[in-house]
Amino acid sequence: MTRLAIAIVHYRSERLLRECLEALRRSSEERFRVCVVDNGSCDGLAWVEEMDARFDLVRSEESIGFAAATNRALDRLADDAPYVTTLNPDVTVEPDTLEGAMRALDSDPSIGAVTCRLVLPDGRIDPACRRGEPTLVSAFSKLTGLQRLFPQSRFFGRYNMTHVDATHAHDIQSGTCAFLMIRRGALDSIAEGRLDERFFMYGEDLDLCRRLREAGYRILYTPEVRATHVKGSGRIRAFRTTFHFYRSMWLYYRKWGRHRRNPAVLLPLAAAIALLAGLEIVRTAVRRVCRRCFAARSTPSGGMGSSCGS
Repeated sequence: MTRLAIAIVHYRSERLLRECLEALRRSSEERFRVCVVDNGSCDGLAWVEEMDARFDLVRSEESIGFAAATNRALDRLADDAPYVTTLNPDVTVEPDTLEGAMRALDSDPSIGAVTCRLVLPDGRIDPACRRGEPTLVSAFSKLTGLQRLFPQSRFFGRYNMTHVDATHAHDIQSGTCAFLMIRRGALDSIAEGRLDERFFMYGEDLDLCRRLREAGYRILYTPEVRATHVKGSGRIRAFRTTFHFYRSMWLYYRKWGRHRRNPAVLLPLAAAIALLAGLEIVRTAVRRVCRRCFAARSTPSGGMGSSCGS
């Protein structure tokens, strides 16, 4: 019997995907099946199904977004597995991660989903693995850096719950689809058991956890269960990714915000989101130019060393 259905969305991260799948093969829990959806990135993944009989591959000719690709994986996987996990290809689980998360779900039927202690390669906790409800105030605190300045503040630290001890299990309002194990019965209780495909990238996990909570389920963060999240450390966010990040903020507020039908709130909010997106695009462009200049200056004589001036 398959106990766990695992959905992985892949996009141009073949090396990380291989490491992710190798880690799953070392898991102490063996009764799982995996569906990898290649989201329009390449056609060289035949090795996925050759690696393990439990691994399935679905190809999409174009990038259909994270939520839609996850839904495609869930449609392909057996619907009788009592647990479902969304897993990013840049996450490597420990041998006991899957078993530990299932044990946490088994401990209390009111728990609809569990997320683990996701750690970055340098050992720091990934703040996205435990989040509060993204209100206007908490989002402002995160985006302006106030949360980073006052991490122990209940007021400024609400978005990533930095004021709550990360070494103890506690309820959260949202985890991340990088690793989120969901009770199948809880998933089936919300809107056809699917992710909202209006969220092309970002925000789909916030929305999913919100719907689980609306259905009466708890979301649990358990630090006894661990996994490593590479998370593209050091990369500069692409313009397209920036667009979808801020678009998801707008979509989430339009769906769940307290004043989502009030033009007096929506117009300034739209302007603020556009301003933040514009500032990040400018900052990103400057960082790209600086990196190119640094790389050019580091090139030996005769290369591109003079392209950025002296």
